[in-house]
Amino acid sequence: MKNKLMKKVAVGVLTTAVVASQLATTIPYNVFAAETTTQATQATQATATQYYNIASFDDRKISIVHPDSTTISGYVHPGETVSFYSDDYSGAEKIGSPSFKVSAVGDSVTGAFSVSIPKIPENAVVGLRFSEKENYGMKVRSVTASDGVYHFGGTTISPLTTESTTISGLVTPFGGAWITLADGSNVVVYTGADGKYSTTIPKQPAGSVIEVISFYNTVNNDIYDGPTTVETTVTAADTTKPVITASNKTLTVGDSFDPKAGVSASDDKDGNITSKIAVTSNNVDTSKAGTYTVSYSVTDAAGNVANKTITVTVNEAPDTTKPVITASNKTLTVGDSFDPKAGVSASDDKDGNITSKVVVTSNNVDTSKAGTYTVSYSVTDAAGNMATKTITVTVIDVATSGTITANDFTIGKDGYIKGAITGDVASIKMIINGKVYSPRNVQSPSNYQYYVAGQITSTNDAVTIVAYDKNGKELDRANVNVQNEQAEVGTITAKTFTLGQDGYVQGAYTGKAAKVGLLVNGKKLNNIAVSGGSYRYYAGRYITSANDDVYAVLYDANGFEMARVKVTVQKAADNTSGTVTAKDFAIGDGDNYLRGTISGDVAKVSTIINGKEGTRISVSGVNYQYYVGGKIASVNDSVTVVAYDANGKELDRTAVNVKKAEVATSGTVTANDFTIGGGDNYLRGTFTGDVAKVSTIINGQEGTRIFVSGGNYQYYVGGKIASVNDAVTVVAYDVNGKELDRATVNVKKAEVPTAGTITAKDYLVGGYDKYIYGTTTGDAVVVKMMVNGALVPAQRAVEADGSYKYYAGSNITSVNDVVTMITYDAKGKELDRTNVKLTQTAGTVTIDPYTLGDSYLTGTATGDVTKVQLLVDGVAKSTAFVKDGAFSYYAKSTITSKTGNYVLVGLDGTGKELARQTVTVQ
Repeated sequence: MKNKLMKKVAVGVLTTAVVASQLATTIPYNVFAAETTTQATQATQATATQYYNIASFDDRKISIVHPDSTTISGYVHPGETVSFYSDDYSGAEKIGSPSFKVSAVGDSVTGAFSVSIPKIPENAVVGLRFSEKENYGMKVRSVTASDGVYHFGGTTISPLTTESTTISGLVTPFGGAWITLADGSNVVVYTGADGKYSTTIPKQPAGSVIEVISFYNTVNNDIYDGPTTVETTVTAADTTKPVITASNKTLTVGDSFDPKAGVSASDDKDGNITSKIAVTSNNVDTSKAGTYTVSYSVTDAAGNVANKTITVTVNEAPDTTKPVITASNKTLTVGDSFDPKAGVSASDDKDGNITSKVVVTSNNVDTSKAGTYTVSYSVTDAAGNMATKTITVTVIDVATSGTITANDFTIGKDGYIKGAITGDVASIKMIINGKVYSPRNVQSPSNYQYYVAGQITSTNDAVTIVAYDKNGKELDRANVNVQNEQAEVGTITAKTFTLGQDGYVQGAYTGKAAKVGLLVNGKKLNNIAVSGGSYRYYAGRYITSANDDVYAVLYDANGFEMARVKVTVQKAADNTSGTVTAKDFAIGDGDNYLRGTISGDVAKVSTIINGKEGTRISVSGVNYQYYVGGKIASVNDSVTVVAYDANGKELDRTAVNVKKAEVATSGTVTANDFTIGGGDNYLRGTFTGDVAKVSTIINGQEGTRIFVSGGNYQYYVGGKIASVNDAVTVVAYDVNGKELDRATVNVKKAEVPTAGTITAKDYLVGGYDKYIYGTTTGDAVVVKMMVNGALVPAQRAVEADGSYKYYAGSNITSVNDVVTMITYDAKGKELDRTNVKLTQTAGTVTIDPYTLGDSYLTGTATGDVTKVQLLVDGVAKSTAFVKDGAFSYYAKSTITSKTGNYVLVGLDGTGKELARQTVTVQ
């Protein structure tokens, strides 16, 4: 084999019309004519002779040469001679062959020419020269196709890195590439109709220059006709993987999820390559809680692949419903034991029984004495929702009774107060001048004694003995008569003390007195010596109010009280006034005091029960309490509280409302949602406890209270509720009309019923198009896909015309998959579903007889076969497209022997093999 490289001053290029290639079907036949002719000329050429420029000589053009052409016409320079010649018709001519040579001269004005030629077989080459360019030889190729030409645009070479093992590019069609590597060695590759070359090379060092020269390949392998040279410099390979930025996500059941939202990718060379990210797996299902994964992959221009997987956690919708504490009011008896958690439970709509989490937040119950107490509880569910409840605990007395009497007490003689007791008396207390002394347990069921030596010093001391049962309940009391057999006998008087005028308390006395003292509001002041039957005691800074309780006390030489007198304290003018109020008195609630308020100059109060006035007691401040024990026994008793000033002048009186103690009641009420336009004119709900009646309050106006029973109620409202903005409340009452609870009613409009249908077109499994198409009707707004019973998370909106397209991606892999399309309304309600009919690609290939040395391997294809590929000893080679059921595969340089293993494979649009046939080489 002889190879010869001929370099000339300029580069000559073969311009060839190409057939049987993909490129021929995609380039319009008039591309080259459009480059050099006017619009008028183009219009003519579109229906007459078709011209194209000659590479390197774009001011000249010739007609396309077909196997049945008998003339070649075109345009050259005016008066220029163009020559055509050929040696044979094998497809590779010899320059200067005497086989035929014809010439024509361009018109002296337009340069137009036309010359007769013999018919040139398909793919045979005709040489031509121009008289003005004698040093340049051109070629044109005879082609069958009438709708396209191939314009060779130059030599290209693919970029190379230190990791490259393949070099590829474009050179002259039906020519070759002369490749010079870094070490000076050469590689030669021949091309077919598309001019593409590709071959394996060793890895080249960084910085080295690789050269490719384009040449036309003749029958005897002459490298001829002005090669075009390109070079590329080998660069260091990019081995750095790109970076995918994606974070774990937390969603709530029902959320929409786009796996690519918020995901990006970057590369140190390519920059932002987010658009190249592929989702390789995604099992996220936002219809139910769980932990899922999404995997991503991205490839940079250098082929470096990065992968990343994130975790998507789908949580249940937030729990905002409070738990419920069940606890009832309790009634105990004094002395009972009390467990605040006994009988108390708690439940939650999510967590179930959470009684163990109940906490007692406050508890003031004291079962040692009668009274009304409260216990408060709280409980928190797993979602943090807290409920509270407070109950009332009533401690009542055991029915006990008893009496106490007191013997006379003589100062200087007796050390004990003694007397008799009856009934349930267990302890006693002593009160001297209002001071309460510690209790003493009785030692006998019938009598007692209480040591008081030194505590009682005057016959004017107010001494009371009080009897209690074992639980501290007062049963009775008695006043002690105090005598003094040792004191001297005498009397004392006191003048009225006028505030703002007098500074001294003055008066007279009789008997063998030695000292006079003052008691101001129970506080004993120092005694002063007296003589002569009169006294004068400075008290200006001690007596400050007309309500002060002041006594002048006369003592003998031994310090025994001889007598005392109350000092009248008055304001400068006698214009005292005041008021008194009284709270209701409840028989049987355990409270033995009348209570109320006073104002003004009130200094004392008393009670009149059924016409009998009791003791006047001193009061101060704004509140009073008056002990009545068991003296008020009936709601029919007439009870009055009377207020007096310091001088005993009545200032006011008020009647006391006597009633029986109320039994504590409690209960709760709930209300269901009320739907306007739903056809139901009743409010409905539940109630508990002592609820006996319910009513409604609509926009501030309360309706009739109706009796209820059984735990459920319904209340007729007719058309009174007309708007979702109406304020509606249900109120619960006990049998006496006491409000126990109330609940707000949620008012909403009735939902408008929705309906719709969905259809789906057949889907070709393995086809180019990965979308499912279909239509919807009615209220359909979104569609979802279910594959083999599993709902794919992604949803797609329905178009305005009711159509949709849903990207199936890699979810459908087999015609045996069960695929269902489901449509929903705006609120997520399913309206309709339909199954998708799945089809798969199929087809056959047949091969025409092939003889070693033929340029093309031809045949037919059926079905979904879109291209064919040749396998040589199992190694896949280039592909050729099927057109109108036929293919033409350039095989001359690939099928090189009769004994090789050659197989032709038919592929569908995705590259899936549909059929194969063994090539028999003759």
